[in-house]
Amino acid sequence: MSNDQLARLQRHLYLKGAIAHQDYYLWLADLLHVNTNHLLVTEAEILASQDEYFNDIPLRKWELSHYRIAMKAEATGIGWSLSDTVCVMKALAQKVKDAYL
Repeated sequence: MSNDQLARLQRHLYLKGAIAHQDYYLWLADLLHVNTNHLLVTEAEILASQDEYFNDIPLRKWELSHYRIAMKAEATGIGWSLSDTVCVMKALAQKVKDAYL
């Protein structure tokens, strides 16, 4: 099974509710070898966020990682969008925040 087929299967499971949002985007991060070191939002900003979805951090900060991550996705053979980048970055940020809880 190709990476694209595998990603499509996971997305199908996610859309059916069989996989949680956080788990799906962390799975994509793992597939692309993206981790918290790729975050351009600082740990201090993440920990100071008062919004459960980090919407009090400007969207532009999440989007700044797009080109680099989109290139990884292309090299891996999966389709990618700007919203995928933002969701992966926010899932990784939640992982950082969870480490402090």
